[in-house]
Amino acid sequence: TFNPLFSLYLICYVLIFYCITKSSYLLTKDWGAVLASIAFYLSHTFISYAFTGISGGLANAISTLGLIFLLKNKYFLGIVILFISSLIHLQTVLFSIVSISTLLIFKNKNSIKSFLINSFRKIPIYIWIIFFIFILIISQFLRDGFGTLISNFLFNFRLLDPVYFIYAFDEIQGYTIDILSLKFFASLSFPIIIIVLLIIFSWKRVNIIIKHLAIIISFSPIIMLLFSTSAVYAFRLASPFNTCLAPLIGTLWLKSNHSSKSQLLTVRSIIVFYFLLLVLYNLVIIERLNGYQL
Repeated sequence: TFNPLFSLYLICYVLIFYCITKSSYLLTKDWGAVLASIAFYLSHTFISYAFTGISGGLANAISTLGLIFLLKNKYFLGIVILFISSLIHLQTVLFSIVSISTLLIFKNKNSIKSFLINSFRKIPIYIWIIFFIFILIISQFLRDGFGTLISNFLFNFRLLDPVYFIYAFDEIQGYTIDILSLKFFASLSFPIIIIVLLIIFSWKRVNIIIKHLAIIISFSPIIMLLFSTSAVYAFRLASPFNTCLAPLIGTLWLKSNHSSKSQLLTVRSIIVFYFLLLVLYNLVIIERLNGYQL
């Protein structure tokens, strides 16, 4: 018998994996890298967001494809796709704003673009790591005031339907995150580990598109900390940025982005180990899918 709900979910899942596959292939032009991207997506992002939160997962995947089109200079198509993702779920609105804003900086401000590129080349990696940790610490101190400011702004100007604010005060979804918890630490470190791998092993060999993508993804832990007074906002607003890690993983898988076979083997081994660690964490430690029913 025909099951409308099953059919709807199946169509959404197909669209999700099409967007992830297309995004990775546009970036890498290599099917081995595409498979690595899909494997990484399945190990965490799909289980965490898309499998049970189908509309959010679909919006995230579509927004990733929209960003890749933007980075490939297909501006109109990219903006249209980002707009569609925002219509599917509002959690991608912030991601769309950040994507378009950083694109304007990189494409139109040659002096800023040159400064960023030269800075990443000349400044030692440990300086950038210290700077990033400093930003995270500042975000932690600002989170209470920032969360209240944003909520009041959206509510007072009626930019969102009041029903959306129910989540913010719900004890199950709107709780204040314990930043020392395993769940938050795992989510926070998720994009950081991949970007650090990229900087250490491939930064000098990847093109400006990959670097731009990495910069956008680096907003994820900052957003999580700034919105951490309401877990549902923190995790959902950061989720589109984390979805973009799938195509970024594909670039790390490419032979051309490494100086030697030993370096390539090292990076691939780390990635595979991370895949397995994420699967263990999601399915065994916190048992994400135990209560799922269609």
